[in-house]
Amino acid sequence: TLYGLNSVSEQQYEQAKTQYEVAVSNLDFLKENTTLTAPFSGIVTGKYYEAGEIYSGAPNTQAGKSAIITLMQINPLKAIVNVSEKYFPDVKEGMSAVIKSDIYPEKSFAGSVYKVHPTINAATRSFEVEIKINNPGEQLRPGMFARVNINLKDEAAVLAPAIAVVKQEGTNNRYVFLYNQGRAIKAEVKTGDRFDDRVELISEDVHEGDRLIVAGQANLMDGDPVEIK
Repeated sequence: TLYGLNSVSEQQYEQAKTQYEVAVSNLDFLKENTTLTAPFSGIVTGKYYEAGEIYSGAPNTQAGKSAIITLMQINPLKAIVNVSEKYFPDVKEGMSAVIKSDIYPEKSFAGSVYKVHPTINAATRSFEVEIKINNPGEQLRPGMFARVNINLKDEAAVLAPAIAVVKQEGTNNRYVFLYNQGRAIKAEVKTGDRFDDRVELISEDVHEGDRLIVAGQANLMDGDPVEIK
């Protein structure tokens, strides 16, 4: 108004206008940088500053970082598991997983592989896998320990009672005896995974449906005549 009435010089007007624009810009900047918007809905689990307190930026969390609050998402949750490096080629994003917690021994929670970390820990020979877990009713909570089962792949294997496997004394060689037309046939084997009282047999001489001798086999020699009782 004063400028329009020629009551102030153009220089004074430009100075006042510039000061106003700078003040508006500073205000907009403060609004943008003092309002924190969370990327998800969650629960505040940690508060590190009180209202009116000056933010210092000094580390104040267990992770060694500065924070105003800690916000956690309850549904869905994420579980981080360490998997042996030998399964690295088999674990893929999107694989289904089943999660169980000791707190709810009768319940299972569905999940899926969310992220496979690309590096191997040289100390533990394992890699991290992140599992995204549906948490209806918010029964699971951050910090709980859980067991995660991932069905990597199906394999066919020959299983036999563990007592059927004989270890040769003084060596690491193992063998079983097959019953064939009244005689004991010795077959060398390697053992794989164990399932309760059964063990996986790895051998070209043992096949599904073969008859194993599971009693008295420690006293047999290859080709000995035997009688089933």
